[in-house]
Amino acid sequence: IYTTEDTLSLHDALPIFVTTAARRALLICAPFFGYHTHIREGLERRGYAVDYRDDRPSQSLVVKATLRVRPSTLTGLTDAYLAKILDETATRDYDLILVINGRTLTPSFLQVLRAAHPRATVVLYVWDALTLYPQILDLADLCDRRFTFDSADAQAHPEFALLPLFYASPYGEIGARASTTPPAYDIVSICTAHENRYALLRDLVPALEGRGLRVFSFMYLDWLRFAYYRLRSPAFSGAHRREFSFRPLSAAQTLATIANTNAALDINHEAQTGLTMRTIETVGARRKLITTNPHVTTYSLYDPANVLVIDPTQPDLDAIGDFLAHPSRALDDTIYASYSLDHWLDTVTGSEGA
Repeated sequence: IYTTEDTLSLHDALPIFVTTAARRALLICAPFFGYHTHIREGLERRGYAVDYRDDRPSQSLVVKATLRVRPSTLTGLTDAYLAKILDETATRDYDLILVINGRTLTPSFLQVLRAAHPRATVVLYVWDALTLYPQILDLADLCDRRFTFDSADAQAHPEFALLPLFYASPYGEIGARASTTPPAYDIVSICTAHENRYALLRDLVPALEGRGLRVFSFMYLDWLRFAYYRLRSPAFSGAHRREFSFRPLSAAQTLATIANTNAALDINHEAQTGLTMRTIETVGARRKLITTNPHVTTYSLYDPANVLVIDPTQPDLDAIGDFLAHPSRALDDTIYASYSLDHWLDTVTGSEGA
C-alpha cells in the first residue's frame, strides 16, 4: 500500500481510463512515502474515480534538489509538465480537484484547469510550512477551500483552516489489537534526517541506551542531500554515511516496528509547528509519544500520560524514563476517529456528516 518517496507505483503510472463511477476527482500530490495512495484509495471508497498526477515533473533526486534550491532553472521542464496535465485532463469532467502542496503549480495553470472544469470544487491542502514554500500562497485565491497542517500558518493566513494530518487504517488496526507480548523496544525513531533531527539523535540515542532503554533509530537520507549537508551544514560536521540509510524503511517494516514499541520519538522540523505524520500515526497506533513539538499540548490528542514534550537542546533523561515506566491512558474513541484518514477526507471533500 506504500511506495517510496522516489518511486511511483505501477498503479500511478497507468494511463487514465474511462470509468462509469458517479463522481470523478483529480488528485495532484507528490508520491511522498505512499500517503498519496491512501488518499487516492480513500477517495475511491467514497465513489470517486481518481486521476492522479504528481505535483512535480520528476521524482529524480537531481530534479527534486534543483526545484528545492534553484527552481527557476527548471521552468521549461515544469511548464511542459503542467501543459501535459492540462492536455491529458481536458476532456474530463471533475467534481473535485484536490491539490496537496502543489509546489510547482502556477496560478496560470490553476486558472486554466479551473476554466476547463467549472463544476469542480478545488481544494488546497498544505502539509509543509508555508514559510518553506511561500509560492503556494499564490494558489490560495484560486481554490474554493484551503487547509494547512500548521497551526502557526493557520493563524498567519486566516484563509487557511487548520486540519491536522491523518493516520491510515493499518495504524488504527495496530491500536485496536490487544498486545499479548511485551514490546521489543522502549522507543522507536523513524525519520527523514534534517539538521535539527540529526543533531539531537546523534547524542540522545546513545544516552538513552546508556540508561538501559531499548532504542530503534532509523534515519533516512538521500545521497544528494547527504552530500549537501556534509558540505554546507555545521550540524553534519563529522557525520558518517553509516549513520544513515539511503533507502526508506518499507511500509511493512515501519508498521511492524511501531507495533513492537512502547513509544515513538518525534522531532519536528524547526520551521514547522504542525504535528507530523509520525505523531498522528503514533496516536492511531495507541503508542506513547515523545516529541520536541510543544504545540502538541493544544490538540485534543494530548494527555500527559501518553505524550511527553522534551527540550531538544537539553532532553531530560530522567523524565523520559519516568514517562515510559507509567501506563498510558486510553482516549475517547471520538478523538482517535478525529485524526483518521476518513475524517480528513470528510473534511477536505466537504462531506462531514453526510
